[in-house]
Amino acid sequence: MYYNFNSRNAILFGVNEAIFLEKLIQLIFEKKAIKNTEEYGKQTWIKISGKQFTKIFPFWTTSQTKRIINSLKKQKIIQTHLFNPSMENHTKSYALKNEEDFISIISKEENNYVLYA
Repeated sequence: MYYNFNSRNAILFGVNEAIFLEKLIQLIFEKKAIKNTEEYGKQTWIKISGKQFTKIFPFWTTSQTKRIINSLKKQKIIQTHLFNPSMENHTKSYALKNEEDFISIISKEENNYVLYA
């Protein structure tokens, strides 16, 4: 599997954050295309479990992934929510914080999504 990121996003948010953000955007757009997302308000939410993160990012530990997510939340780039807070299912959903604005400033450059801040 190949991983890429935009260098401007890496400068603005951090290298790991740029890698994570690129993959999250890709997953949201892919899931949206096959209508396999949950939409609440203006956000498109995608459920990703800890096990799925391990498969998506095998080079990061669980604690590294949590740190990256917290960093992006603190920078107001993404948000998380637990839609089904049952004792058995702790899978969180993830969305771009301002998806509508975010999508309007995304452009395609050589088939990559780029965030301009």
